[in-house]
Amino acid sequence: MATCPKSLTYRYNISTCLPTCRARSDEDVTCSIGFVPVDGCTCPDGTFLDDAGACVPATSCPCYFQGSVVPNGESLHEQGIVW
Repeated sequence: MATCPKSLTYRYNISTCLPTCRARSDEDVTCSIGFVPVDGCTCPDGTFLDDAGACVPATSCPCYFQGSVVPNGESLHEQGIVW
């Protein structure tokens, strides 16, 4: 068994993409491609990989809008719409 980075957990038969903060806002098109289950490091249930490579709870994930990071607590205003 491999040693995983601090916030990741080793699992057997991983059959889905690594859950990421970015994928919560922007669909990860590579996750729609099927693959043979593998063993390896992944985020524990209920956490998501952030851009720094750490697994964090959803409340610690930033939002993404059209590929740009929107930090927690901030909003975007575009053509009279608040995102």
